[in-house]
Amino acid sequence: MRPLISVSGGCWSASGLIDARKMFVGGLGEASPEAKAAKNLQHFFTFVALKIVLAQLQVKH
Repeated sequence: MRPLISVSGGCWSASGLIDARKMFVGGLGEASPEAKAAKNLQHFFTFVALKIVLAQLQVKH
């Protein structure tokens, strides 16, 4: 592993990439932001699917 170089308070690797391990923010036992986003997307797509089905059921021929 290459040594880290501190640049203006950030942690950068010698290759110039950000060391993601230094960017972790604990959530006090909560779900991760990714898990929250995944749950919200699932609820959103379920909502949209229900709206589509309800609209199809209400169409008069």
